[in-house]
Amino acid sequence: YGDKPQAFLRKIPSGLLPAIEVKGQVVTESQVIMELLDEWFPESQGYKRMQPRPEDTERMEQYQRLAALERDLFRWWCTVV
Repeated sequence: YGDKPQAFLRKIPSGLLPAIEVKGQVVTESQVIMELLDEWFPESQGYKRMQPRPEDTERMEQYQRLAALERDLFRWWCTVV
């Protein structure tokens, strides 16, 4: 992901991305970040959802399979670098 500014590394020593700071707490888990964004920026205010609606079981299952694949690929990638 390239070099990171020292100010970023002071908050996230691992240098993990994505990252967001919420009320002084750093969140680096992409699924949690998407859940927070869906909560803070709802469709009712004109924003597009980051994740499928929980009641859309077909799309939610597809999302969960893709998210699991992404985690597996990232885990593998971490063993290479």
